[in-house]
Amino acid sequence: MVGGVTNVAGFGSWQSAVYALWDSTVAVGMSLGLITLFHTRINWSGSFNRFLQRHSYTVYIIQAPIIVFVAVALMGLSLEHLLKFGLAAVITVPLCFAVAYLVLKIPYASRIL
Repeated sequence: MVGGVTNVAGFGSWQSAVYALWDSTVAVGMSLGLITLFHTRINWSGSFNRFLQRHSYTVYIIQAPIIVFVAVALMGLSLEHLLKFGLAAVITVPLCFAVAYLVLKIPYASRIL
């Protein structure tokens, strides 16, 4: 305890170790829970979902520079942070899938990706 406040921000205390263990456990548990939820409840088939499934790995590979490009492009806007995040997501997700579609149109790219 430092000044009457429990120190969970590090410095080797037992409280920070418990917090780190709890934080990691909750993050992994939420990830597994979401995977299970989507696998059991939200497992629709259709042409749009097949398109998303087919291009998802390519999006995973190419998404970082696209996100950075959109973030830099939106840097000049003076909006609230959460609003700017939402705007970036609305722009970036379709853009990533559009670029993935174009990448997979390159000859022999579909064999690799």
